[in-house]
Amino acid sequence: MVTSDGRSDVLVQSAGVQLSIGKRYELSAWIRTEDLQVRDTDRTPIATGAAVTLDSMPFDVHSESLGGTRDWTRVRLRFTATRAEDHVALTAGSGGRMSGRAWFDSIAIEEVSAQPGPSEDAVQVCGPLRARHLE
Repeated sequence: MVTSDGRSDVLVQSAGVQLSIGKRYELSAWIRTEDLQVRDTDRTPIATGAAVTLDSMPFDVHSESLGGTRDWTRVRLRFTATRAEDHVALTAGSGGRMSGRAWFDSIAIEEVSAQPGPSEDAVQVCGPLRARHLE
């Protein structure tokens, strides 16, 4: 569970997770929120509720963002690995301030190779955002 009194956002990062560059994965988690309110600050106009993402992702790439009071909800983020090691980030109020509580459970990363992703060379040359569009 993460909680804040409205003066900051919350970020919890995992230990390193091993990935294969260029392979497709799905990051998933179950999130529950209680009176979770977010407020933008002058740093950014896009504060988000409770969500999961990866350290290597831009600030606006994350799972569905949950706020208010929500029962357990499964969220997902599909991505192409751009690093051999990354860190899962559990966030609440990212880019702003939050008050309330959020619980995170059953966090998992699974390879989803139904469609081949961009080549490792494409990821290295184009970066993660452009390489996604090569698929």
